[in-house]
Amino acid sequence: MAKNDYRNILIQDPKFALEAVKGDFIMDVTESICEILENEEIDRKDLANKMNKTKGYISQLLNGDRNMTLATLAEILYSLNYKPVIKFENQNKNTVYKGKVESNDPPLTNYHLRRVKVNLKKAA
Repeated sequence: MAKNDYRNILIQDPKFALEAVKGDFIMDVTESICEILENEEIDRKDLANKMNKTKGYISQLLNGDRNMTLATLAEILYSLNYKPVIKFENQNKNTVYKGKVESNDPPLTNYHLRRVKVNLKKAA
């Protein structure tokens, strides 16, 4: 039995299907970041320097040894001059939902501005 055949049987179990979706999403995100790094000729050490983090921290994120939050993902992409584009696909209805933010400028809410002020105070 081929590996994909076995996986297709397992995803009939809702618990395994959820874990498969999580794993696939994590792999998609980390592989996409690694592809950007390769295409831009940026190594993990350079990314770490841009983010004021250690190379080990970046490696843990990209190897899946550390949980990557959405905030961390945004920080990585910002450091690489990329912006995430949101798209969700409904597997049952074959429909796609795309994020509504169309501006090139990120929206700044009072919450974001407060976080910037707090981070600036910490850096001072």
